[in-house]
Amino acid sequence: MAVVPRHRFVRVPFHVHVRVACVYVHASGIPFDDRQPKAEENKEKTPHKIPTELVMWLDDFINLLPKQGHLLELGSAHGREARYLRDKGFIMTCTDIIPQAIEELRSDNFETYLYDFRDAPKKEWADLFDGFIANAVYLHATKDIFEKSLTDITSILKINSILCITFKLGEGEEIETEKLEGERYFKYYTKEELVDIIKQHKNLELLSLSESDDTKWIQLLLKKRF
Repeated sequence: MAVVPRHRFVRVPFHVHVRVACVYVHASGIPFDDRQPKAEENKEKTPHKIPTELVMWLDDFINLLPKQGHLLELGSAHGREARYLRDKGFIMTCTDIIPQAIEELRSDNFETYLYDFRDAPKKEWADLFDGFIANAVYLHATKDIFEKSLTDITSILKINSILCITFKLGEGEEIETEKLEGERYFKYYTKEELVDIIKQHKNLELLSLSESDDTKWIQLLLKKRF
């Protein structure tokens, strides 16, 4: 199902998207070279309370995980989802590309890594995690970058680990200019596109694909088979 995003966008040619996508890689979509000044602004404009529907999705994820499992989160930002999962008994390893976010997470006693998902995973992560979560992170990556990162992350997860990933539903790619001052890159997917991508990753099994009530968001639950 294709959805027209309810935002004001500036369209740019595809080759510009590729260049921009190499910059807008943080979960908040904050430009890499302008990430520090925008961090607090993004925090202020992000709801502190987890939306009810996202709580339900997180609980679906939790129900597939071993109790007190170790989870890797991509783009933890200010730790909203990480705190929820930690309160449920999970060990959290948080990552972000913004040093300011990392400092805040460390002050709340999270294990943290400054990490850009375009890079190879840390060697010490190998066979450490029972699950992986990326909420509203990969929508700021081009398709090629997302697929490479998915391959990289899957390679270091335990067998039978569970992955929880969310995207915005729609088609194509856009530059959004509304939430923060400046531009942010977005890549949208239809359900069919996401299913096709997962089929290319033979070691992943698609467990569920859930659409939000407002048809704006989609959650994938995946399992690493081998």
